[in-house]
Amino acid sequence: MPTMNIKQLRAILNYLKVPNEFYNLGEYGLRDMRVCLEKKLTHWEVFFSERGQHFDVSIFDNETDACLALLKEALHMEW
Repeated sequence: MPTMNIKQLRAILNYLKVPNEFYNLGEYGLRDMRVCLEKKLTHWEVFFSERGQHFDVSIFDNETDACLALLKEALHMEW
């Protein structure tokens, strides 16, 4: 099964011209009104962040599944 990591996801999002302000790939800084991917101690999370709150949190066992989930969310956003 093919794998994907954050570096590859970022390259795909850039290629597709998804604006940076619509996602956060675990970086520090602004996370408001964007879909986020975070590495936790035992899992990966993908969620929508608004006003410091996390909504629609999905938990994944591996980086590939989390990256694919964020890509799917980003492609369905209106930008």
